[in-house]
Amino acid sequence: MSITPFPNGISSFGNVINSGWGVGNVYLVCQSAQTTVWAEMNKKYGKLVYSDGSRCLHSTIATALSACVTERNDYVVLMPDNDDYDHTTTLTINKKSVHLICPANLGPSVGTMNNARVHNHSGTSSHAITVTAGGVEVGGIYCKTSLNKYGIHIVDSADAVTSCWGLWIHNNTVVLYTAASSADGGIIGSGDGLSYSVVENNKCMVQNTTSHPIIIGTVGSSWAVIKKNLIISAGTGNTTAAAINLGTSNICHCSDNEIFESGLSTITVGIAGNQYCSLFDNRIGITDMTNAITGTETDVSAVSNLGGVSGGSITL
Repeated sequence: MSITPFPNGISSFGNVINSGWGVGNVYLVCQSAQTTVWAEMNKKYGKLVYSDGSRCLHSTIATALSACVTERNDYVVLMPDNDDYDHTTTLTINKKSVHLICPANLGPSVGTMNNARVHNHSGTSSHAITVTAGGVEVGGIYCKTSLNKYGIHIVDSADAVTSCWGLWIHNNTVVLYTAASSADGGIIGSGDGLSYSVVENNKCMVQNTTSHPIIIGTVGSSWAVIKKNLIISAGTGNTTAAAINLGTSNICHCSDNEIFESGLSTITVGIAGNQYCSLFDNRIGITDMTNAITGTETDVSAVSNLGGVSGGSITL
């Protein structure tokens, strides 16, 4: 008998295998305020308790993440909800090999539907989602940011439980919509966070009247792959740095991304490259196309990157 292929991981097609094949516990999250759905979920899963004493069904993301065990390959699965998954404390994935997904959101090839929205109401105290461990997956999450914070933040190894390497950040939407300042960002790896990781098929949107410096950035990671992301500046504010910023990253691969302006906003730099990076098949449409791709380091390969109707040239 043949094995069914899962091209987007074990969460493909909304299916999560509940046991076997190396999968740990699967924790379902449904907000109790959704009374009809909660009653149905509670009827089906309310009495399901795993061998370690943890319950399958949770009413908050934080309690589900807390129940996970490092390196057990646990899944936290969000159920669709008409209301945001609001939180006012730090929502942190701090255990290795934990997966936070919403299968109902994984339909689009880029970005996500809005069946599950994670909204940070904590002001300047935390990002929408913070990752402090390696081997983590975040997929199908619609992130709404707070003041001066990121949608998904991956910390430097010095601040992590384990090195935040080998991550899979895919099919998320980050909406930078709150009145904010230049500290904002979409999906950001501090220091060497995001090393050996894949950031793909995400959608980041600027929708306010202030400036944002980085939509996707690896800062100082190595061997990162950033591909097939869509970045839109759709408000009336201007970004002050690169939409994709590879910082001091080495040996990174950046391809098939789309970056463009919409409305009254502008993007200062499309992609800021660094040494030993490969940049190809990116499509960029910004006001100053001489800054579509920039970089001062040597040994950068930039091939078949396309500019927008504004004209201009691509330089390194």
